[in-house]
Amino acid sequence: MAPGDDPDVVFDLLPKPYRYVAEVIEEVLEALGDQINEIERKRRLEEYEVSLPMVGPSVSQALEDEVSCVASNPDDSNLMALGTLLGQILVFDGMDDYLRHTTPFRNEAVCSLTMIHSGAYCLHPNPEQEELHTVPQDKLVVAGTASFNIYIYDIRHEFKGL
Repeated sequence: MAPGDDPDVVFDLLPKPYRYVAEVIEEVLEALGDQINEIERKRRLEEYEVSLPMVGPSVSQALEDEVSCVASNPDDSNLMALGTLLGQILVFDGMDDYLRHTTPFRNEAVCSLTMIHSGAYCLHPNPEQEELHTVPQDKLVVAGTASFNIYIYDIRHEFKGL
């Protein structure tokens, strides 16, 4: 190698058996690269796309207005609640396949819905000892945009009717 040559572009010649192995490896890698390019080209073609079958809804409910917020319970993935701009709340349970609704706010958007599975709420300032140790199941906390009320629903009793 001459003193002015760039070492990154100059390759030492390997002995004959190693050169042959290097050539074979180079040919295999080049053929593999060509195959990969062909697969990538096919993947971009329209006929390669697979269309998904259309499925209808299991339950549907007409809404009075647009959906303003959505909540689901991280502890129970079957429950989902929707709030609308006109104050309607819809609760859907995918396991039992039911849909219930109520309207706590008239002409006021539901701005916040939260589902809680493991929270306890005391209903008065000086709770009894038993009330402190009760953990209600599946609560829905709802707030509107204009009123000063926050509603807490027991989903099991008020929406499922149990």
